[in-house]
Amino acid sequence: MGSKSKRASRLQDRISDLPDSVLCHILSFLPTKYSVRTNVLSTRWKNMWAAVPNIDLDNEDFPNYHGFTMFVDRVLLFRGSSDIENFRLDCHCMGDFPRIDAWIRTAIMRNVAELDLCVEPHEQNIFELPKGFFMCKTLRVLKLMSIRYPDNDLIEKFLSRCRAVEDLTINGVVGEHEVWNFNNSALGLKTLRIDLETAPD
Repeated sequence: MGSKSKRASRLQDRISDLPDSVLCHILSFLPTKYSVRTNVLSTRWKNMWAAVPNIDLDNEDFPNYHGFTMFVDRVLLFRGSSDIENFRLDCHCMGDFPRIDAWIRTAIMRNVAELDLCVEPHEQNIFELPKGFFMCKTLRVLKLMSIRYPDNDLIEKFLSRCRAVEDLTINGVVGEHEVWNFNNSALGLKTLRIDLETAPD
């Protein structure tokens, strides 16, 4: 075995000797696709990814949408009932709303604290958040991306129901001549960020 291989082997052993909590912290900085891949490193790493509190999923990391959906289903199933602290989902759902809805509801049932959603429907389809979403008591940070043409009533309704959210970010698109005038009725909200692009009416 060459000197470089020996050094790499020693380094790998040192990392594997770290406590589970430290290894999970390291894996939490990786997209879930790559976190899962550490499963093959050794028995020490086997299923370590399943204890990571963060889930980061992006369909652009997969060659096709079918492969992405199957991966997400397996990840959520394998994790069982363990809590999800941070759930990030970025996908072009192509109208597969029931599946997206189920993923979000699973995160809510797993006591999610931070939710980062970028769900881009296909063409003119409209994706609606699950009804149970507004009753989530653990959610503190919420980021909604690619919201198309939200209106005052929708935003006010959203703010009034998300009682536990402290940090809210909304990115989306509005009509060129649309005027917003809404009241912030979210009791716990401390930070509100709204970033909207205008589109021709």
